[in-house]
Amino acid sequence: PPEASRSAASSRARLSGEEGVRFERVAWRGLVSRLLALRGDRKVEAMLTERHPELTAVVEILARPGRRDMMSADLARESAKPWFSRGLKGKNRHGHEEKAELCTILTKTLKAHGASLCDAAGAAEPGRLARLLEEGPASEEGPLICSLLGRELLGSRYEGLWMTRFGPGGQYLLGDDNPDSGLPGVDQDGARIYPRVRVMVKIRDGRLVVDGFFHEGEDDTLNPARVPIGPFLSVYFEGVSLKEALSRWVNGAPPPPARSATGRGAAAADNKPDDIKKLELTLPPGWVMRESRSKKGVYYYCHPAKGLSQMERPKV
Repeated sequence: PPEASRSAASSRARLSGEEGVRFERVAWRGLVSRLLALRGDRKVEAMLTERHPELTAVVEILARPGRRDMMSADLARESAKPWFSRGLKGKNRHGHEEKAELCTILTKTLKAHGASLCDAAGAAEPGRLARLLEEGPASEEGPLICSLLGRELLGSRYEGLWMTRFGPGGQYLLGDDNPDSGLPGVDQDGARIYPRVRVMVKIRDGRLVVDGFFHEGEDDTLNPARVPIGPFLSVYFEGVSLKEALSRWVNGAPPPPARSATGRGAAAADNKPDDIKKLELTLPPGWVMRESRSKKGVYYYCHPAKGLSQMERPKV
């Protein structure tokens, strides 16, 4: 109908320029979230190999086993250009909306598969989950645990959080540093928050919980948590007390707050002392200084792109 055509044209006009770019980025980030959560699932891998081979390589780059430096969503989107080109071949338009639609269609398929994993008979039985976390196999453990944890975050500010299996024994990575993630860059006290955190997931009292976590740069010390993922994220990313976090989540996922108009990177940089900012200017390319979350005022050297952190000054 003419009205529908005018509505579609109006929609395209509204999504031009920067808004269109962000529309595509958000859709792509949602797809990446599902790909990471279901990484290793045999059905998903078979589907990607057969119908979306370009994305198989992207997923491997995003989260290689044993690596913490997951590629950003924007860089991954650039790596997926061949997938977009093939998916839009023969179409009249190759704009942001069309690319977003490609992402959305595949995301819906992956979302449905994740839901089927959660809803399968006996899937969330505590004894089974405990065995998977301890013994694997990874192809079953990772996709199921990520899908179950993700389900607990629906409707909250952490819905769509990047998460993926990191290693045996219940090791998982949570979070990413893409601006579209909406994750806080500083806590309520103004302290810098590292956007990815390695956690240990366990079964306690018949429920999946974040049993402990590692501060960035302090991988030898497991800090106890022993709370469900929602309250843990509120404590880690927002700096609230455990009591307050548990209160927020007592009736389910709390609604997300209004998005801040300021960027997380700028906020984090503004909170660094002037002498630290000056010292950063003398570091080799890619290196920055970050404050220890457990030892206020203590800074270490970090190279986010390479996933490196150390106390010694990096050499040129």
